Amino acid sequence: MSVVLVPIDGSEASERALARGAEAARELGLPVLVLQVVPTALSSDVSGLDATSDDAEYEFARGCVDKGLEILRNLGASGEGMVIRGAPIQVIREQIEAMKPALVVIGARAQDGVMPEGSMPAKLRDWAPRLEVVE
Repeated sequence: MSVVLVPIDGSEASERALARGAEAARELGLPVLVLQVVPTALSSDVSGLDATSDDAEYEFARGCVDKGLEILRNLGASGEGMVIRGAPIQVIREQIEAMKPALVVIGARAQDGVMPEGSMPAKLRDWAPRLEVVE
């Protein structure tokens, strides 16, 4: 079964993306998958991180997903949520490849209506079969 994938990060743009994802899901008759990625340290120097900060980041992410699911319910859409640790772009790409969502909706901040080339939406453009960017 296909889904509408909405990666979130706790921002206002993510909440707008959730609203659009809920609308699209209702139109398509599909559930929404709310995905929050907890970034992991990419270098061996993680002296500023400890188990407590890692747990706090995970709990923050879980709270964002729970809030996202509440937003979906309030908008009449159904869905599930996932929190995955990893490099955000890599995790989102892997989920797109694995799930083959009907639609990916992502919130972003544009510069004069244009997504910068290195931005998350610009990178996802090549992997998502159908991508909507909500500013």
